[in-house]
Amino acid sequence: MSNCIQFVAHKTFEPFYNLRRFDFDLPKSIKPWRATAERVTLIALPFISLFKPAGRAISGVMGGVRVFTHLEQVGFAIYKKDIWLGVKQVALLALAVTSLVAAILQFQLGLIVSTVVDMGMSLHRAAQHLVKREYALALEELLQAASLAFYLSILLTGSMELTLLSLLLQGLVSFIQAQKEWKDGRHPEAISKLAMGCIRCFQGYQYHQLIQKRNVYLLEERFKKLIEKIQKGRETASLIHSPLQEEKERVVLFDADGKAYDFGTHFHGQGEGVVKGMNLEFRTRVIDGKEMAELDFKVNHVFRDRIEQVVHDLKSFSGDELKDFLYFTQSHAKGIKIEEVPFTFTSDGTGNKLGSAHQITFDGLGTVTIGASPNMSNIYDRVKVVLEGEKNLFQLHELLSFFNLDAALHNSSEDDIERLKIGQLFRIYHPKEALKLERDAKYFDLPIDKLIDEIIDLAPSMEVTLRDRLPEMETTEILPGRVRYTDPSIAGEVVKLGGKMLVSTITAPFESAADSLASILKMGMLSSEVRFDHGMKIHGMSTISDFYTGGADSIYTQLLTDSTAKKGFQLDNLYWGDIRLLLSTELLNTGTYQYPADSFGTRKVPGNYQYRPNIFKFADGQENYFHWSNEVMIKERVPPSMIKGVVVPDEAMRAKVFDALQVKGLVETDSLGSKTILGKPAFDFIQVSEIVTDKLLSL
Repeated sequence: MSNCIQFVAHKTFEPFYNLRRFDFDLPKSIKPWRATAERVTLIALPFISLFKPAGRAISGVMGGVRVFTHLEQVGFAIYKKDIWLGVKQVALLALAVTSLVAAILQFQLGLIVSTVVDMGMSLHRAAQHLVKREYALALEELLQAASLAFYLSILLTGSMELTLLSLLLQGLVSFIQAQKEWKDGRHPEAISKLAMGCIRCFQGYQYHQLIQKRNVYLLEERFKKLIEKIQKGRETASLIHSPLQEEKERVVLFDADGKAYDFGTHFHGQGEGVVKGMNLEFRTRVIDGKEMAELDFKVNHVFRDRIEQVVHDLKSFSGDELKDFLYFTQSHAKGIKIEEVPFTFTSDGTGNKLGSAHQITFDGLGTVTIGASPNMSNIYDRVKVVLEGEKNLFQLHELLSFFNLDAALHNSSEDDIERLKIGQLFRIYHPKEALKLERDAKYFDLPIDKLIDEIIDLAPSMEVTLRDRLPEMETTEILPGRVRYTDPSIAGEVVKLGGKMLVSTITAPFESAADSLASILKMGMLSSEVRFDHGMKIHGMSTISDFYTGGADSIYTQLLTDSTAKKGFQLDNLYWGDIRLLLSTELLNTGTYQYPADSFGTRKVPGNYQYRPNIFKFADGQENYFHWSNEVMIKERVPPSMIKGVVVPDEAMRAKVFDALQVKGLVETDSLGSKTILGKPAFDFIQVSEIVTDKLLSL
């Protein structure tokens, strides 16, 4: 119900003036003091309602008065035993209660209901006057009904032309009523009606000037594009039952010291082709003491280039031009300010700052931050939206529509998901050819069958790969709700080629390395970008440079092969460090990128990235010509379940690691009284070796 009410509030428009038939609210009374009070009230209320905030309050109060009026009349009908009057008043009471409840739930919904009710009552009165041949009164009621009909159409369409007609019609009705009131000797009412007619005509004149100003604006193409975006922002019917409206538990991870980190709420299968990986993350942030909702996602390269043009177009408007046009279209935003700021990873302003960003503030809606450092791909593709106050999904949609990113909130179709899986396979098996295609608009625009034909033209062997592997693809969760598509056959094929284990070295002095190890065993290994985003301490060999090379969203690992065990490869010939994590080759199923020798995890184009081997050529090459600095990049997170063990150089270090983990609560006692870590016997989990052995590779 609340989603529907929010939808009504978003889709409808609120006129700048209030219109209500107050004479329907007040009971008719023959008592002199009540009759006088009614006359004074009906004279004063239209003028007080000219002040919009007061008009809102008065509408609510008078809605309650109308309920009381009809309730009183129901009692009177019961007292008089007048069945027809009772039925009529019960019906009117039901309508009054409906209007009041609608207004309580949502003011604009209440306006719609009360306007429809008033229009119906006006038409009913007009019919009664026609039956009695009271043509002047019937005409007045028909004009009142027409005025209410115009007001209703404004609520539903926001048309400026209809607003002008409504104001002029209300002015005409007021003049007709003034003439009648003067003729009946009700001079105060006549003067007030005349004054109100003049006010409505003056408002109409002002509105005519606004329409002319808008029409001048619309002669420019850039204004036409802006109005298209604003109108598209209100096309939100598909969001009423969107999965994004569902309550979903936040992901909270605890480090070894028990400190909680909020990893937000994740939704997969959103964004059609716009959102990279079709993953959205929603978080709650406290900014300046206020709790606000934040949306974070990445866009695919093709769409990122288009966003830059949109930002450029917005900059071409002056602040006053934007305010005018937002007013003309009744956007929920009241003004737009564009700034160039450092990219801040946490929106509360306390997080790490790196590179630059476009920060676009929409007064009354929220703020959109878009990475603006082309040389830092992990930042350049980022879009973060912070909503003000109690805003909802529909207003978020409106905000994103300014950048043609409204599709980010739409459910992905089966074809969208199929396209994502096809792209993942192409990238795994033919990285060089895939790189060229995935940065071309036709990758997103071609129908699936045509896309497959294009891929096969670029890499003929993909015909067999797509036939055999596409139906077998599975999903794995990086975090609960955050999904990546996997090919479950990769690890087995790599093992056949000699790749047996992934290893990652904690490159830090023992004290901090032990703390890091404990947190990794609790939370998993996290990429630099993930840690930056969630306000965690950053430790690593090249944390900042990872953002320049593009590897910040990945975890650096290395592949150990059969040949390293046969040759007794010295572990200290890998990256320096006393503690090394041994990781399952099943991580390769998620789709990785890799280099035969250290390339800093680069994703720069042009550069090594476009010449990287696929995982199978890489594994075969390492088995035959192992290089100590090879690197395999795992996306975002390695869960604790993928950690097979830890290797240290000697028994003294093993004891230190065991003690450190025990202090952090990572060492448990099983039902037989044995000490375990991650469900394995503790001293099987912590291995001692200075060389690669078959035992290490078989953990």
